Amino acid sequence: MTRIVLTGAIVLYNNDENKLKNAIKSFLDTPINKKLYLIDNSETNKLKNIYQSEEITYIHTGKNLGFGKAHNLVLNEISNKSKYHLVLNPDVYFEKDIIPLLIEHLLNKPETGIIVPKILYPNGEYQHSVRRFPKIYDFFIRRIPLFKNLFEKSFNNLNYLNIINKEPINVQAVSGCFQLFRTDTFIKINGFDTRYFMYMEDIDVCRKVKGINKFVTYVPEVVAYHHSEYGSKKSIKLLLIHFKSIFMYFLKWKFN
Repeated sequence: MTRIVLTGAIVLYNNDENKLKNAIKSFLDTPINKKLYLIDNSETNKLKNIYQSEEITYIHTGKNLGFGKAHNLVLNEISNKSKYHLVLNPDVYFEKDIIPLLIEHLLNKPETGIIVPKILYPNGEYQHSVRRFPKIYDFFIRRIPLFKNLFEKSFNNLNYLNIINKEPINVQAVSGCFQLFRTDTFIKINGFDTRYFMYMEDIDVCRKVKGINKFVTYVPEVVAYHHSEYGSKKSIKLLLIHFKSIFMYFLKWKFN
């Protein structure tokens, strides 16, 4: 099997084609040896030919397996194939030098299992993509503006906003919209916990990385952009899925 530097995976589900094209282009413009997997959970395969490249492998599941289960479909594919593996959302985009810069940091940090950039909204506004492992009350603080204002200190602490830094730091958890793993780390923890259909699997995977004594590193001078749909704030169905995942998370980790 040919060893390549980077593999990546994007899970699809009836996505906005323009945003998806930008995400794919961002990955393919990265000037290193790479392979991208598009795992399509849509009912039809209409996204199959959205972007033509020999560096893309398209996998159509035909049903919505969920985020983690779909990403885990490539575990055997990437094992012993790449040094680094990127979990990427279909609405993220970035410049071509971003991944090489993050890999350069990884070369100097053998103890790091996941590395991430600063995430901004397309308008340049900061997005809360790094956080501490949550307590139950944190979800009320995050979702209810009144609580956010009343417990501003707790909110800032949860999201590392009380730490003003320009240097890379180790954090507890990061958003799943952009997670660059050492491939051997991703394989060792067996990817995502597939019991989560959607939501919380990104925080959970960070805890799994911590469990094998690897760090999650945040590099604020490196930037990627994320549209972020916040579906659970707009859909009752997604909100209920989010609540279920929160309940599963705290049961699994004994409310710690």
